[in-house]
Amino acid sequence: MFCPNCGSTIADDARFCGTCGARIERPAAAPRPTKVPESPKAPARPTAPTSPSIPGVKLPASSAELLDRVPLIASVVALVSLLLPMFGTSLFGFSDSMSGLSMIFGGKAFGTSYDGELANLLLLAPGVLGLVGALVLHGRAARVTGIVGGAVGLLLACGEASVVSDSSIGELQIGFWLFALASAALLVASVRGLVVHARS
Repeated sequence: MFCPNCGSTIADDARFCGTCGARIERPAAAPRPTKVPESPKAPARPTAPTSPSIPGVKLPASSAELLDRVPLIASVVALVSLLLPMFGTSLFGFSDSMSGLSMIFGGKAFGTSYDGELANLLLLAPGVLGLVGALVLHGRAARVTGIVGGAVGLLLACGEASVVSDSSIGELQIGFWLFALASAALLVASVRGLVVHARS
């Protein structure tokens, strides 16, 4: 240690400088902080994951509410599937496809126009009946309407699939499979809704 007055070396515990006699003042020792004992923390509770909120959209609170929306979703998918290619054909190295709407209202295949068939209006049944049941009707009537729409759709899908499988030039495409799946979902969800609501 050094004397702050003359700079001479002095002992660490000296009160006065041996050379100049200046009094050595020690800085006041800072009080030691006392450690406060920590209280034991309770283990953190796991929190349930929260779903993101979308302004203006009420998300279903339970799986039952979500299952009640399946007929509506299946109906929309059934209608959208009519816009997609349902059946494809190949002749002499050329291929073409037909959508459900072209089967109803007519269209072109291989450069030739053809008329739609009135019977093909039944392709609209799953989508239209499902939407009416989901948006207009309530309770048992909504479920029965969905069952009818789903059953008609599945019968049509089975009939068309058998016709195409008998033909060596036809193939089923994405629109057909979406139509069949949506019809089955509409039927199953409507039957489930009818059973569940009959019990309550």
